[in-house]
Amino acid sequence: MCRKKDRLPAGAAGKGRHMEYKTFKEEFKQRIEKELGGGITASFLDVEKNNQERYEGLEIKDENNPVLPILRLEELYEGYKGSGSLEQMVSVALGELGRYWEVSVAMVP
Repeated sequence: MCRKKDRLPAGAAGKGRHMEYKTFKEEFKQRIEKELGGGITASFLDVEKNNQERYEGLEIKDENNPVLPILRLEELYEGYKGSGSLEQMVSVALGELGRYWEVSVAMVP
């Protein structure tokens, strides 16, 4: 049985040379955890925003920084389909997380 979060985002079918969405998100999660190293965990999360918008995200948890942004998996998958590079999407995500860490560290008195 196909669960909602295992389905492909709109427009993702028929792109034979790319990973399927489910495979992409698992590979992406493993790469993020490997790149960020110890003390960091990642988990899938269904998010509903105030405006009723729903999306699947990858929640990053750091034992030293409990509040981190949630990465939007569907957007990253669309970028992957456009570029064909998982590494590029990991780099984009790490850049976003890096900017957030810089801001949160700068805010500490």
